[in-house]
Amino acid sequence: MPNPLKPLDYQEVMDIWRKEKDLKSLAELRRDFFPEVKIFVSRLKEEAQAEAAKDPYSTKTRSLNVQVANVNEKVTQVFEIRMEKILRMAIRGASGGKVENSRMVEEEKAYFEHVFTLTKEIRAREIDPIKGQKEMEFQTLKVPEGGEGDQSVQGAISTKAEVILSSLPTDSNNKPVLVEPPKPTATVPPAKATSPSSMASLEPSPQMQEAIETKQEAKDLLVLRILEDIPSFAGPFGNYRLRREDVATLPAGIARALIKRGKAIEIAVART
Repeated sequence: MPNPLKPLDYQEVMDIWRKEKDLKSLAELRRDFFPEVKIFVSRLKEEAQAEAAKDPYSTKTRSLNVQVANVNEKVTQVFEIRMEKILRMAIRGASGGKVENSRMVEEEKAYFEHVFTLTKEIRAREIDPIKGQKEMEFQTLKVPEGGEGDQSVQGAISTKAEVILSSLPTDSNNKPVLVEPPKPTATVPPAKATSPSSMASLEPSPQMQEAIETKQEAKDLLVLRILEDIPSFAGPFGNYRLRREDVATLPAGIARALIKRGKAIEIAVART
């Protein structure tokens, strides 16, 4: 981390701006950044005014004015980018996710605590009471560090994905099936005759038919790598919560929708 006692300069502001816009997480920031920015901009303006008094059209005057404009623009962008990241962190924390705030400066920590508390209160009041059933927990794994073309990464994904698939029951075609706990059904006494009326009584109930169709839809599954955080959404067996870099086994319909929207990519898993 830069020495907090060292005066801020133009090059440091540009370096901080580049790091902040390139990272998805918060970049490391000197603790006195925002107060020091005010001092630095004030100093630049004084130098620009002094040079303009000597020669308003000199190269140095123009250079100082450009620096003042650039610093104001880049610092504003750094502020807005960091506030957006911290807002997402507060929402994730209010939903039970882990949040690391060690790279926040004091002003940002106060903002985070305020948004976190407010979001948690609203969630508890508006969302949690109507959730009903507990959210469905998916067995997920984190993708190791490395590029898309790293064979060791792809091998790790395939191996762990096979563990997920192998733990699922399969049908006669060796396709994994998600199985819900059996629903209680009324016992139908055996028919004493094979008349049309008695055969009609053996037709599956609407509830049984719905369960059969739901189970049939769940037979086709895809393994996906999640590319970005996805807000909780309802699926055939409960609510789904997916995070960036998760690998999850999902029904084909939902999986293809996520792939089409660019939120996930399919992982080919070889079965033996």
